Amino acid sequence: MLRKLIWVGVLLLVTAVSPAQHPPFFDEIQTFKKADQQKMPPQGATLFVGSSSIRLWKSLAKDFPDLTVINRGFGGSTLEHLLWYLDDVVLPYEPQQIVIYCGENDIATGTITPEQVLHRVQILMMKIRVAYPQVPVFFVSLRNPVYRVCNIWSR
Repeated sequence: MLRKLIWVGVLLLVTAVSPAQHPPFFDEIQTFKKADQQKMPPQGATLFVGSSSIRLWKSLAKDFPDLTVINRGFGGSTLEHLLWYLDDVVLPYEPQQIVIYCGENDIATGTITPEQVLHRVQILMMKIRVAYPQVPVFFVSLRNPVYRVCNIWSR
């Protein structure tokens, strides 16, 4: 009995001093949230969201000078990550339109089928449509040498 109590005590001690595990990209999302607390982007902007191709698009505002843009690309995210963080990187912004580049990292894992990727896109679109039924949503085509924005499911 004493032995069990000691092990339980050790387990509790290890748990108490171990750093909490955060989901992938947690720190990047927290950075977005802190920036939004300091100054929320304006309503009616164009929201760019998705994986590192969006995150690393440093000339976004210059490339779209007639638009107010919000860049919420993070890490090497997948559609699953985008769904996980939807409340943080899409839903707070009241955008005029949404541009998504995501799905390539899903395929690159080699662990899911194209049908599963499509299913994730469908879930993502359903969730966006609940919040923003009239906002146009664009997907940037995957693995295209020239980024071509394709309107998908905009209404």
